[in-house]
Formats: sequence, C-alpha cells, structure tokens
Amino acid sequence: MTIGLYFTGKARAEQEHIMEQVQAAWHTHSCHVIQAPVATGKSRIAHAIAKWGEDFQKSVAIVPPNGVLQRQYQDEFPDLASLWGGGEYYCVKSRKPCNIAKSRSKTGCDGCIHTAAQLRTKASHARLMNPYTLLGNRKLLGYPHTIIFDEAHKLIDFQQDQIGVTLWRNKHPFPLDITPDHSDVLSWLEGAMKRTPHKDLVKAYQLIRDQDQQVYITRRYAPYFNRQEWQLRIVPLSPRMARPILWPRSVKKIVLLSATINEIDLHELGLDRHHDVVYHHCGSPIPPSVRPIYYQTHVNMAYKNKELSIPVLAECINAVLADKPESGIIHTTYADANALRPFLSNPRLLWHTHDNKQMVYNQFITGARNGRVLVGSGFTEGIDLKGDLARWQILTKVPSLSLADPAVAMKAQSDPGWYAWQSVKNLIQASGRVCRTPEDYGETYIFDSQFKRLYTDRRYLFPAWYQDSVRGIE
Repeated sequence: MTIGLYFTGKARAEQEHIMEQVQAAWHTHSCHVIQAPVATGKSRIAHAIAKWGEDFQKSVAIVPPNGVLQRQYQDEFPDLASLWGGGEYYCVKSRKPCNIAKSRSKTGCDGCIHTAAQLRTKASHARLMNPYTLLGNRKLLGYPHTIIFDEAHKLIDFQQDQIGVTLWRNKHPFPLDITPDHSDVLSWLEGAMKRTPHKDLVKAYQLIRDQDQQVYITRRYAPYFNRQEWQLRIVPLSPRMARPILWPRSVKKIVLLSATINEIDLHELGLDRHHDVVYHHCGSPIPPSVRPIYYQTHVNMAYKNKELSIPVLAECINAVLADKPESGIIHTTYADANALRPFLSNPRLLWHTHDNKQMVYNQFITGARNGRVLVGSGFTEGIDLKGDLARWQILTKVPSLSLADPAVAMKAQSDPGWYAWQSVKNLIQASGRVCRTPEDYGETYIFDSQFKRLYTDRRYLFPAWYQDSVRGIE
C-alpha cells in the first residue's frame, strides 16, 4: 500500500513527489526530513503518513509545536485522536479544569472527560498532540512507533526550554543586582544551595558547570501567573548532547516537516548521532512572480549604524506607503519601532507594545482591507496574511541573534555557519507571511544592506525556491 492512497483529496505534484520519496526510503532510514515551503500542504502529507502507519498497526503521533496548530489539525482531520493537557478539559461536576479537579480528588470522578480522552488516544494508532502533552502522558500512553513533528525547526527551542532552568526570585531570592555573568551566578548558587539545596538550584548549578560558557543566562522581569516577577533563566546554547526526551530508542521513525530545517539543525538536535537521516525536497507551488522579494540597498541596520540609518529607513518606508494603498506589515524590533516612530506619522500605521500586542494585531486583521499597516515585532512566524489581509511587507533588518550575548558570540566564532543559518531561517519564515497560496500575491521589501552580504556569502543556505524570488541581487 502506498502513502498516496491515504491522502485526503487530490494531491498536488509537490505532495506526490514528497510522498514517493518518503515511501522509497522508509525502510532504509529512521529519520525523514521533509523540506517543504509555504503552500506545499505539509499537514496533509503528515496525515497521510499517519494513516498509512495506522493501517500497519503502528502507533503514529502527529506533534505540532503549539495548541493553535493542533487545533487546525483537529478541525481538518477529525479522524485523528486528539489529546490535550488536563487544563483544556472541564470537569462537569466541579466545573473546574480537569487537572485541578484531579489534583483535589484522590480517586478522580466517574466519567472524567480527560481520562476518557486519554483512553481513547491510547486505543488509537493515529494520534494528535503537542510536545508538552506527549511528554505529560508518556507513562500512560508510552511513546509511539513513529512521531511526525510539524514546524520541526521549533524543536531546538523546545529542547533548550526543557533542559533549561527558570529561577523565580519569589522562590529563590537572588540579589536584584546580580548580573547574567557565569561566575556571578555560580557564586550566588553555591551559597543558596548551602542554605536550601533545592533541585532547581542544583540543576542550574550543574548546567552552568557542565556546559561552561555554552549557556544563555538572562535576568528579566517576566509574567508570573497574574503578576510580574524577576527571573533568572539558564538555557544551553545547544541541546545536541542532551537526553532525547522526545524520541527515546522506543521511537523507531521520526519525520520532521518544515520549510526551514537542514543539516545544521539536525546536528544541533543530535539526531545525526543515532539515526540514518534522509532529506526530501520539493519546489514551491507558488510561482516566484507572485512572491517577489525586492532588495533595495539604502541602509546598514547594524547596531553601530542605527543613529544614521533610522531616518533613511523611515524615508524608504514612507515611499512604500505612498506607493502601496493595500494593507501590509512592517517587521521590526521593539527598539527600532520606537526609534522609527518620530519619523513615521502616516495614519494607516498601527503600533503596539508588549502589553497590547494581540489586541492591536486583531485590530489590524479586522481593518486590513481598509489599508491598515501593522508595525509589528515578533510576527515573522505563525501568522497567515493571505489575500487582502496583506499584499506587501517590509523587513527593516536582517533578523540576527545578538552578538552581545557571550554564549552566542562564542558559538558564532566557532561555527559561523550556524550563526548565518539562524538569520537565514528567520528571513525565510518572515518572507512567507504575505503570499500563502499559488493564487495569492504578496511583495517583500528588504532595505538592510546586511541582506546582500548574507545572501552573497551564504547563498547555499537559501533554498532554490527562495532564490527564484529574489530581485535586485545578481
């Protein structure tokens, strides 16, 4: 039986090509990396592979990175046994989330809908859950034979988050003047562990000592339930040598789907250590003529040049606003947005802060067809601005990791290819926000001269289908 027989609807050429590649290499490789761009229809490929495995009595889990994407899968493929965390189910007796109701009852309640969902998932071969639910239910359900990770480029962040440690000041009262310096944090941890050898303190200490300089340490004021609290966050720069909690040896097949995943990511995840990896490629079903990326060099947005570059960048933005009456989005950082604002007075522009980000985004979506333009931070992934929601976008700078972070600087120095790939991934993700289907149209403008240098020096990191859309660089 071929995978294509389990495909829902009529498969496009790119989808057929991917499924044929996966089928041909299924028995010779344990890790399949599907590199497929926007509009390929990766979710339908994932569903077909899951149902194909189910027919052979093999348990398969499709694992999207978050609840939003899981909800989309659940709506599109109701035949999958979808499982959520206990907080997503409400006890009909106590009228509280099931995880709270269970914690307050030693025996649980008869007819618990969360327990019923767990048992239904256990009995099914084709499952759907996010990575947190997968880990939270691994004792009850076990690990499936095959795991399909959608948006798999997010796995590195997830692994780092699971390995890392968060220390909240209300629980572990570190000095407010502590610096995110390794020696400073280690010195405080040594004293704190003598007073209270809490497991989180021990884990943080061991993580810094074992990883040496290869960790991020940040100190920030962050949301803590219904208030703000100071936190120390210690995260390894690479999860490569960590225990593979998402795919132990009992998982026999791993499928990774993403437009932005390559050998560098597989190395970071450590999957090339114990798995035979094969890559499956396809082109974009969207013609390059309807998703052009225009490079126009006007500014150098490196930090040292910002003071001179911001006014020039504002002129470029104003020129696009005058030429494009349709709705669009301007991708920038919070700091650059604040610097640009005195130079941009167009009433079409919508600005947001950390606190009202979702509210302003909703205003933009509801008024997009009236020519609204969102000046947005943190929207390079996860949004779907198809059709008239946005016909153009501006990337104000190449999205690179900060070299002010000592760990990033050290890794970038030892592995420049890794550092360049982080920027390329973000560029590819951002470029795919405004042209979502073959029938759509969306233009991307990049004014930062850093793009030309990156594109020229590291062109091999950009997929062929991305290169086809670039205008202004030979």
